[in-house]
Amino acid sequence: MCAKLQWCGKWPEGRPGGVSGCTACPGPVLRTFKSGEMRKPAGAGLSPWEEPLGPGTLVAGVDEAGRGPLAGPVVAAAVILPRGCCPDGLDDSKKVPAGRREALAALIRRMAPAWAIGVSTVSEIDGENIHRAGFLAMKRAIASLAIRPEHLLVDGYAIPGAPVAQTAVKHGDALCAAIAAASILAKVARDQMMREYHRLYPQYGFDRHKGYGTTAHFQALAACGPCSWHRQSFAPVRAVLEVAAGGEGYSDPGINVTKGVGLAEG
Repeated sequence: MCAKLQWCGKWPEGRPGGVSGCTACPGPVLRTFKSGEMRKPAGAGLSPWEEPLGPGTLVAGVDEAGRGPLAGPVVAAAVILPRGCCPDGLDDSKKVPAGRREALAALIRRMAPAWAIGVSTVSEIDGENIHRAGFLAMKRAIASLAIRPEHLLVDGYAIPGAPVAQTAVKHGDALCAAIAAASILAKVARDQMMREYHRLYPQYGFDRHKGYGTTAHFQALAACGPCSWHRQSFAPVRAVLEVAAGGEGYSDPGINVTKGVGLAEG
């Protein structure tokens, strides 16, 4: 493996959800990218948070997507980037247009010595609460990395029971390259899942709003009631279930409207 895990462009394929580090390499040599494809993380609001940790520390950025939607899982990503570099245009996933996010995600997956995705299901969100489910997804992403990091840079709040040392960075997805990369991978992965759910339940428009509480989504909820991918612990969904339990609403085979409990998750 390269010294300091600086990527040389050669690696064996790793286990699902990530790739392992580079193979036989003479030293800390960075691959040469085309102009504009790689840059130092000094621009676009990104700062080199890794520097205080020391040049030899393996650092993973961690972030999640999907805390706020009324439907679908919460998805987290953990990413180890080559030290001192990040894709051009990298930023908080919420600030990057969808097409650019897809391109950035593909580039991050190619250049990252290791990356992984973690998911918490709708039933875990309803059973634990969204805050705990988000941390669970993060832990799963970290555990799935093909390379064990020595330090975590986490967006927002520190992860309870994290397996290694960590630094919580408020608004980290707009400040730290590794966290921004994780936010891109998590968002792209979750959006793909929601497009798949749209094929099962096209009446809700999951492919457009990705489960968030848009006007169109609320209208679909009022007309059709929740499906088995909706978060029944969230107040707008619970309110529709209560109406249905009173005999005024819909009937969906994946939901027990009497108890207000999902019978199936997909």
